[in-house]
Amino acid sequence: MAADNLNTRDFILQKVAPLFNKKGYAGTSLSDLTDATGLTKGGNSEVFDHLLPEL
Repeated sequence: MAADNLNTRDFILQKVAPLFNKKGYAGTSLSDLTDATGLTKGGNSEVFDHLLPEL
């Protein structure tokens, strides 16, 4: 994984982990994720495709 991708991955994990802890995975919407990260829905989805096995 490229350094930029790793930084984006770490950034997203830091921003969404508290949401998952508070709302649960099923209770966290894509809008919650975009609000927390400032990324587009497509940007979050692309990264989450790679993160889901780790969550």
